[in-house]
Amino acid sequence: MIDNKELINDYELLENDLKEISQREQLKININQNLEEALQELKNIETQLPKEQSKKLFEQCTQNALDAITSHFGLAAIVLDSQDGGNVSTTHNARKDIYANENDKQQYEKREKYCSKKYHNGEYNKINNKLKKEIEEGRLYDYATGKMIKPKDNTQLDHVVSAKEIHEDRARILANANGVSLANTPQNLKKQMLR
Repeated sequence: MIDNKELINDYELLENDLKEISQREQLKININQNLEEALQELKNIETQLPKEQSKKLFEQCTQNALDAITSHFGLAAIVLDSQDGGNVSTTHNARKDIYANENDKQQYEKREKYCSKKYHNGEYNKINNKLKKEIEEGRLYDYATGKMIKPKDNTQLDHVVSAKEIHEDRARILANANGVSLANTPQNLKKQMLR
């Protein structure tokens, strides 16, 4: 014979599970709606800006929005029910100093010391020269303000994500990714006017 208390308890547990699933589904819906609204707003702004500037702004904002959703707010972890720990070292866990084994942890601890000179030559100089030409041709905008950079303006080539931050990133080291290459991509190197 089934005890009524057990049935009530099972029913309450089931009801709580359904509420949690419903809340997660609502979160997914809200994220999708907000992202769609933000993208539509960007398209509206795009029609008001010069074509080249609006294209770059739209691409950068789209990427920033996706990055924010999947990393900064940790929503990917909520939606995917991810957990810390496990038997495989992941970039997510490495950034929290959680490793599945001592070898992966030692890889970070034995990393090469940051050297600014390594990050500011080669590809960095190529991109800097390319952007200088774009300034001379009147085709480059300050990535932070959106203002057109004139040849007489004092500028600097800026890492959007600092070279040192990329160098020290535990996930980059776990993945054996080249920090200099990551830091010196056209997406991460932008011209900025000095004030």
